[in-house]
Amino acid sequence: MTYTANSLKSELNSRGWRLTPQREKILHVFQNLPKGNHLSAEELYELLEKRKEGISLSTIYRSVKLMSRMGILRELELAEGH
Repeated sequence: MTYTANSLKSELNSRGWRLTPQREKILHVFQNLPKGNHLSAEELYELLEKRKEGISLSTIYRSVKLMSRMGILRELELAEGH
């Protein structure tokens, strides 16, 4: 399923969570990644920092973990240093 801000909001609300501006921005980044590209939490943080979004690394980790548990994102375990 491809998530829009509205479908993510509905999904989060049904589980008792909110669609925060930070979560919406993170979703937007992943939606616009070229197919097959991956971002670590640190790379996402750096990208959002360059855009002056002001989202903390801990918020990114929590949001990515939440979206992963919901099945919106998939976590990949990579070798150390990747």
